[in-house]
Amino acid sequence: MAIRVITVIMVIMVIRDILVIRVIVIIMVIIAIRVITVINVITVILVIRVIVVIMVTQQTQNVRQTWETRVALNNTHFGENHTFASKKLRKSQFSLSYQYDQHNTHCDYRGYVV
Repeated sequence: MAIRVITVIMVIMVIRDILVIRVIVIIMVIIAIRVITVINVITVILVIRVIVVIMVTQQTQNVRQTWETRVALNNTHFGENHTFASKKLRKSQFSLSYQYDQHNTHCDYRGYVV
């Protein structure tokens, strides 16, 4: 009789331990899900920052390229034809024509998009 009582008490203790372990596991899973959610939010923020940096860098390169084209146009020499391809002009050609006045002292430059 005493052995049965001890067996029942041991079974109840084992079941209680299993329930406690299950509750602990469920709590750990909930904490893990919250941590993963926070990590996902941080990852999304980092990805957005990287995209913004890439966009700003690309815009800076476009501005630099436009500026280089302007400098090249300003540094042209007399008596030369120049053709430029620019991303801003969608790979169309920018032709620069020149024309001297009657006394060959003044050169008039005209730029147009072909």
